[in-house]
Amino acid sequence: MSDKAKYILEFKGVGFSDEANILPRLTGIDMKVSASDLVFILLERNNTGLPLCDLAQGLLSPTEGIIKFMGERWEDMSPSSQSDRRGRIGRVFHGRGWISNLSVYDNIILGQMFHSSSKASDVVAQANEFAQELELDSIPMVRPDTLRSDSLKKYQWVRALLGTPSLLLLQYPESGVKDSDVQRLAKLVERMRAKGMAVIWTTLDTKLFENKNINASLRYKMNDNEMIPIAEDENAKAV
Repeated sequence: MSDKAKYILEFKGVGFSDEANILPRLTGIDMKVSASDLVFILLERNNTGLPLCDLAQGLLSPTEGIIKFMGERWEDMSPSSQSDRRGRIGRVFHGRGWISNLSVYDNIILGQMFHSSSKASDVVAQANEFAQELELDSIPMVRPDTLRSDSLKKYQWVRALLGTPSLLLLQYPESGVKDSDVQRLAKLVERMRAKGMAVIWTTLDTKLFENKNINASLRYKMNDNEMIPIAEDENAKAV
């Protein structure tokens, strides 16, 4: 992180709306995410398509306000710089998140091979280490549509954690998997946070959101198009 980058990610007065009204609107989003932070955001079930992660990753531009990643606005970066910076972001998508005509193995390692100087053998070794911790088989050479949905979700976790990203974006990573697997993910996330990784975790699960065993730095609840901070004492009363 450069000297001027106090935060990994910063939203300042961010609003978003699209002309086609396909995506939900956002208004007045303020959020500062430092290294090792975990920001937990509880979404409303009737408003799950919020483009928070796309905005954080610079895939969408805000219609109001400023978004900075590693101290720079996405729109001020060159295309090559944007690509390099996105290589420092891991992401678990709400949907399948796979290139269907590639094997799971290729899906998992290609990002690291493109964005880092790591050897393929080292990337695969780290991927298999994460897979073992999540009680998965070694990274399979088969296409994604041949695997169960819960296994695919956990392989998404593996891919997102590779290379110790600066920022991890988790979109409902707990969806469709067992509670015990979510606990394993939480332990991995905590370990990676100790190395400086920042995390944004969005969830629809109120029980998970209120779980004090997940050591969140900040908690927010979405209220329509606004993001409301939850004080620690208020969260403590909820559990």
